[in-house]
Amino acid sequence: MDTKTNEQILKILIELKDDINYIDLPIPLVSERLPKLSEDNIYESMNYLEFKGLVSITIASGTIYRLKVTPKGIGYFFEKEEARSKERSKKWESRIWDIFKIAIGFGLGYLTYWLKLNK
Repeated sequence: MDTKTNEQILKILIELKDDINYIDLPIPLVSERLPKLSEDNIYESMNYLEFKGLVSITIASGTIYRLKVTPKGIGYFFEKEEARSKERSKKWESRIWDIFKIAIGFGLGYLTYWLKLNK
């Protein structure tokens, strides 16, 4: 499954969880909200989310009986937005520094030109 689908499923799981972060029989519940996805794809995505440590799965009779959203899963979107914010901040710092270097270069060039004219 692609990242977007996995994130959609994680968002749904976070919405569905109870006070102790558990969801009983999560595949049919997710399937209701994402009818275009097959249950096999949802199962595959949930296994991937477990591999990444975002959920914990209990399997009974070959199906996911219970799913727990881990603290890492609950904080996933916050951490992702925080990383984006840091990246944007770095880009702005870089742009400001570039403008500053251009201004210094222009100022030094103008000062040199002015000094040559006023000898």
